Amino acid sequence: MSAQRYQPNRLGLFNFWYHTDSVFEFANGKLFVRGANGSGKSVTTTMAVPILLDGDKSPVRLDPFGGKSRLMVDLLLGEKNISQKEEATGYLFFEYKKGDSYLTFGIGMQGRRNERSMDYWYFMINDGRRIGHEFFLYDEENVRGEIQKFPLTKKQLDEKIGRGGEFTTSSARYSEMVNEYLFGFDSVKTFKELIHILIQLRSPKLSRDTKPNDVSNLLSDSLPELTDDDLMPMIKTISAIDDHQGKLEKLDNSLQYLKALQAAYQSYNEHRLYEIAQKNVEIENQLRRSIKALESDQKLLKQHETEIAELAELLARLETEKLALEVKENHLRGHKVFSLRKQKAQYEEEIEKSQKAFKSLTEFWDSKRLKLESVIHDQKQDAYAKEKAEEYIIEIGEELAEIAKQTFFTAHDQLLADLEEGREEELDLYRKNWEEELQAHQKALSLIRKLVQDVEVCRLREKDAESSWRPLKRKGKNFK
Repeated sequence: MSAQRYQPNRLGLFNFWYHTDSVFEFANGKLFVRGANGSGKSVTTTMAVPILLDGDKSPVRLDPFGGKSRLMVDLLLGEKNISQKEEATGYLFFEYKKGDSYLTFGIGMQGRRNERSMDYWYFMINDGRRIGHEFFLYDEENVRGEIQKFPLTKKQLDEKIGRGGEFTTSSARYSEMVNEYLFGFDSVKTFKELIHILIQLRSPKLSRDTKPNDVSNLLSDSLPELTDDDLMPMIKTISAIDDHQGKLEKLDNSLQYLKALQAAYQSYNEHRLYEIAQKNVEIENQLRRSIKALESDQKLLKQHETEIAELAELLARLETEKLALEVKENHLRGHKVFSLRKQKAQYEEEIEKSQKAFKSLTEFWDSKRLKLESVIHDQKQDAYAKEKAEEYIIEIGEELAEIAKQTFFTAHDQLLADLEEGREEELDLYRKNWEEELQAHQKALSLIRKLVQDVEVCRLREKDAESSWRPLKRKGKNFK
């Protein structure tokens, strides 16, 4: 049942009477309040029922005994010698719960003791925010190192509610909101009558000695008297019932005759229905076959239409490509790629010749290199031998010079000079032959390098021709 309708969940009093910030929790929509006389049970429960239901704060509504001396400003501020308040802003709120959704109605008020005046505003929160959780009726400030709560003003509360509920200063609009979102009566008048019954039932006169008849009389007294306008629909209804009773008797007689006639037509209708059903089955079978054939033909027709459309589109695309290719072919007839093909063939022939020449020159170079290496090796050996011979000749010369000195052989110096001159001539001749051989090898090496450069030039030309030819070849063109 709790998932189908709202139930009371919490009652809150903030900065009201002797309550600084009090919240009373309900259990399954029920609250039991117990306390000594004068502890404030009646004041607390009166704020829930009926004040927070319709927003009516007249003195007779504030006193369960029906007195008219109690005013809301006295309840807000409390007794002067106890609360020491001359002015205050307070709030009352009543939270309802249905499943996981919450609905809160509340009243804000501001009063001054000396003026005996009160200012009221009303609000509803229906976006799921809960007072004391996501929504607070006060601002906290640090006053001399102590956190104090200051109630929201009327303007601050209006801004804080925003689109998550409704704010009003009209008690009539507040009653309409409670009825619309909580009770759902057809009119506020009916809702007010319910509140009137609740007020009568809370009367202290209903003690444990009250009899059921007393409760019935009390409920009857609490209900409004029925007027002639209220009774007129009932009178018309009773009169209509009498008319319908007479018509019903006539219809019963007619029904007996109709039943006899129905029995006669029943067998005829069954036979006729069988014939019609048989024909209907044949027609339905034929219709199913026709529908099936039609669906097959439509599917085949749609397939052919799709193929025709695709072929027409393909033909148009091919015609366009054909025209574009013809234009490109005419334009490319004079392109240098045709001459490049001829040049490419020439280059390929020159490259082939150069490769053959390069191969033969390479072989020639290898033989010359081997021969040069052999000559250099022989030269090194000859130089070493000559160096040894020179050292030997010098040693012999020194010995002969010593002997000539001892024997007083005066022709020794002349003969030694002739020997040195002959040796220089022999060395010059050998050096000349070696330089001629080296020059021949250098010429061969220069020739080989030139051929290598020619081959590289041919390769570069081949790459240029290939780069000019490749884009056209990639497009699938066959130029002749």
